[in-house]
Amino acid sequence: MAKEAFDDAIIALKEALDRAKKDAEFQMVVSSKDEVIAKYQPIFQYENIRKLDRKVFCEFLKFENNKQLKSYDKLAKEITKDIYELRQVFKGFLDRSKNRFDRFEYAFPNEKQKIKGLDKNVLTTILQITEPDKYGIWSASAEYVIKEFDLWPDGGDTVLLKHILVNLMLGSLSEELVIDKWTLNALFEFIYREEIQKSNEVDFTNSGYSSSSLTNNGNFELEKHLQDFLAGNWDNLKEFGQWEIHKEDGATVGVEYIAGNIGRIDILASHKTEDRWLVIELKKDKTSDETLGQIQRYIGWVSENLASSDNQVEGLIIAGDYSEKLKYALKASQNIKLMTYQIQFELKPENI
Repeated sequence: MAKEAFDDAIIALKEALDRAKKDAEFQMVVSSKDEVIAKYQPIFQYENIRKLDRKVFCEFLKFENNKQLKSYDKLAKEITKDIYELRQVFKGFLDRSKNRFDRFEYAFPNEKQKIKGLDKNVLTTILQITEPDKYGIWSASAEYVIKEFDLWPDGGDTVLLKHILVNLMLGSLSEELVIDKWTLNALFEFIYREEIQKSNEVDFTNSGYSSSSLTNNGNFELEKHLQDFLAGNWDNLKEFGQWEIHKEDGATVGVEYIAGNIGRIDILASHKTEDRWLVIELKKDKTSDETLGQIQRYIGWVSENLASSDNQVEGLIIAGDYSEKLKYALKASQNIKLMTYQIQFELKPENI
């Protein structure tokens, strides 16, 4: 880790912390720490795991209760499908008499999640609750921010080794910022929300189009406004009548959705009545079969992190044109469709 990058990160994080202190959600999460720990620390003690109740754990997965995990309540049914298996995982993972390698092996045998949905974010949040001075939270927002500052630790070819390195980084950052690890993750989430908000801000007053553009031969000003146009006119586009842009806690976050360290999904949508997700990849120009690999990565990430086992995850590529390579590649990808768009404008004489 370069000292210069660390010092620059601390300066930026301190500035973000000053902004966060005026943010209602950040204040709520920070002030709720003692309450959450008092409520859930006894439940996740090793000696109490054998009594872990499905309903109690499902309630824990709601953000309104845990204050750190968002959208995991959607995976509650999947995670608790076999409550006996869940208890067994926790009995091993939370047994402090075992070494950390054995503990992590219960949750990630052969480097794979033992239970779908029970990922690093959930498990390290529970570690933070059970041992708040020792462990930070390895969340998607933490990973995103640390990587943005070029502080992501090198090395660590297993989940355990990477966790050790990440936890050391979290400790260094919290110590330098003089905040606890609970507050540090709330800060990461605040920065993540800031980025989402910046991505979703669209100035339709100066962009040259509005929702009424749809009735004006589908015009929009420039090709680069494709994403903004789709997001701003979503409810008026008949092609997406059964879909809505993904929301979390009531806020629309599906535009430029940050998919962990994989990248940003141009538009992420969910079906209004069916258990289906839609990943939309936008290409402003002619696109080739390379786009297929990109959207497949996003589909895989959504399947792993957001969708439950009975959810269908589909893909849609929207491009100005496409190559013959993409045409044939799509024939073998039944869950990914293709649409093209056209930019139209008209010249109209003015009587002056």
